[in-house]
Amino acid sequence: MNSKQLLDEILYILRLTMDDKDKLEKIYQFLMDEIYEEPQETEIPKKYKSLVRETADSISAGLI
Repeated sequence: MNSKQLLDEILYILRLTMDDKDKLEKIYQFLMDEIYEEPQETEIPKKYKSLVRETADSISAGLI
């Protein structure tokens, strides 16, 4: 199966169980225990910190 087919199957299962709180909690707990990984924090080199900060501020202000 390709990625799209797998995603379609997963979404189908979710649609079937969306009204069953217990089943959704089981799916959620499985995903959290077996699949989800906390994102790793990336250390920005000191020489780029001001550039990253300025760019982020510009994006937040809608300038970019």
